[in-house]
Amino acid sequence: MSINTAINILGAYDRHNYGDLLFPIILQNFLKDNLDNEKYSINIYAILESDLSSYGALKTKRISDLYESMKGDSSVLIVAGGDVLTAQWASVLLALDHPGKVLMKGGRVTSRLFNRNKLAKYLLGGKSDWPFVIKKSDFQNLKALLYNSVGGTNYHKFANLFDGSLFGDYFSVRDEIVCNSIKKQYEAVKLVPDSAIIMSEFYPLDTLKTMISSSVSKFAQEQSYVFFQINRTLARGKETELAQILKSISEKFNLKICLCPIGRANKHEDHVPLQDIHAMLETQSFYIDHPSIWDTMFLIANSRMYIGTSLHGAITAMSYNVPYMGIEVTKLNQYLKTWSVEPLNKTFKINNILNNFNEIINVDKELLKQSRDKQIQLVKESFDNMIRIIKD
Repeated sequence: MSINTAINILGAYDRHNYGDLLFPIILQNFLKDNLDNEKYSINIYAILESDLSSYGALKTKRISDLYESMKGDSSVLIVAGGDVLTAQWASVLLALDHPGKVLMKGGRVTSRLFNRNKLAKYLLGGKSDWPFVIKKSDFQNLKALLYNSVGGTNYHKFANLFDGSLFGDYFSVRDEIVCNSIKKQYEAVKLVPDSAIIMSEFYPLDTLKTMISSSVSKFAQEQSYVFFQINRTLARGKETELAQILKSISEKFNLKICLCPIGRANKHEDHVPLQDIHAMLETQSFYIDHPSIWDTMFLIANSRMYIGTSLHGAITAMSYNVPYMGIEVTKLNQYLKTWSVEPLNKTFKINNILNNFNEIINVDKELLKQSRDKQIQLVKESFDNMIRIIKD
């Protein structure tokens, strides 16, 4: 390839959600370690221009700038991670800090008045039918199109809208259900763990200790704790029940409860129920309101156990060999079924957290390590495959 080939990384990196903010950081680290930095430049794109660097995230350029850049010199596009495969323009707009999101509310009422996806696509400067699914043939100078361990909740409902021309030069997905659905259309699809699993190799615990806030450092030095997180939708109406469960865990196992929001974007809003739960737990809990990526990563890595609805909360625990208990979310359940080990390979209902806590926190760490090591090896092999395509 020519000198100064642009490698463009695209994803949902313009909203405050821990997992989404992780993907470009992990991928950029690997690319810089394995490519000649004088021959390749790396650019980060999302739907909107954003600057969440105060949380440790990479700044993003807007997708309309990406379209323009792909008209010029030869480039590579990597759609990197996240539940992006079936994301639609309207739902993406709702998750963003954009004045047009008010037009996306109202459900069936607004749907009868206008096509919300078409309007959202226009407002966000979109060109493709799907925000993060690009047709390579639309861009003459796009040398390679790669999909890195993407997710696609409910892909089977949209499968008839996809065809082989959309899957690019390398297409990997992160769970077995989506992989099996796509295989019916595109046999070359690869099943690869979420690339964030490799974070512990880039950021070992001792390194993280130098990157966290003073309040997190102080708390971690003084307490043995469980990390707990839950999204607003699942917690609604159950805040008192959750507080009682966590209080029982704290008293029975002599553990502090760390309440840390992983996602603040629309449809996550972890901070809302966690603040309510913290008020009920009082001195038994520690709440951090605006954690950086590194605060969140460290607090999970240093904990006795992770409990939550966040897929990347669980993946962070996996990466640092920490026991984890997923709470009933579809994409989390699908991922755990694909890559985890018993008895952690499923999600639990809220009323089963306490009954299963002792078994999970005492799980054989060697089983966790074997599962983690297998996933990391598969991610490295997938990254190597992408590097070969980029260099070709």
